[in-house]
Amino acid sequence: MLRLHDRVDDHDRDILRIDGTLTRLVDNMQGLTDNTGRLADVLEAWNNVKGFWWTIRALSTLAKIAAPLLLFIGAVWLFAKTGHWKWP
Repeated sequence: MLRLHDRVDDHDRDILRIDGTLTRLVDNMQGLTDNTGRLADVLEAWNNVKGFWWTIRALSTLAKIAAPLLLFIGAVWLFAKTGHWKWP
């Protein structure tokens, strides 16, 4: 009977040890989850910056294409209106 109580006590100690280990693991996992959330915020901000940069580049390209075209159209309109190429 004493041997049986010793075996039950061994199991109780093992269960308490495992419970302590699991508690430490849960704390560590919570820390990792918090870090992952901060990393997601950084990646989202970086993605927003990349989108902003892409928009600026697209507008710049559009301006490079549209400016000479608008100048040409303006010159043709000026010639059609005045009959000469010089600005008054």
